[in-house]
Amino acid sequence: MDNIPEKVNVNYNLLKELFLSAGIKNSIPPTEEELQQLVLTIREKLSTIEKDHFEPIRNLLALDPIERDEKVKNNILVVDDLVMVTYQLSILLSKMGYKVTLARSAPEAISHFKSHLFSHVLMDLYLPEKEDGLFLLSSLKNKIDMENLPTKIIVMSGTANASSVEYCLNNGARTFVEKNDDWKKEILRCIEKC
Repeated sequence: MDNIPEKVNVNYNLLKELFLSAGIKNSIPPTEEELQQLVLTIREKLSTIEKDHFEPIRNLLALDPIERDEKVKNNILVVDDLVMVTYQLSILLSKMGYKVTLARSAPEAISHFKSHLFSHVLMDLYLPEKEDGLFLLSSLKNKIDMENLPTKIIVMSGTANASSVEYCLNNGARTFVEKNDDWKKEILRCIEKC
């Protein structure tokens, strides 16, 4: 998977600093007011950002238009409550030619899943609501089984124990990806293999 665009390799500490300085908590979708504050904060900080971080940040935050392949390969639903993760996966997968839908909670993901057909669902194991990742996994598996859908579920997490991984694999997930240094490459490998 050497063809991953380098521009999506973002300095997470820098991005987190931008979000926090704009008052955006990275565990909730930003409001319109928070996004406006983020734009102002970015404008103020642009002069202090090192040049090698500038282009990836612009791409990640979609300050520049994303060039997409004319041909969309598959529809992918990405479910994660962390803004930085959903944005980064959206940019990465879009640049690789996928059509991406984002959700930041189990209810939002289920709503999308009821009205669209997805080839893959990339979902975080731990979501902030009462309806967490395990609930979402169960709900998606039931719908996939009942309607004989071709959707493949890939569960991802930064913190998971062996029993959680085993549960996911036994209850609908095709694979489990740990969010380590190479997790974006691993996600793409899993999408191509599944």
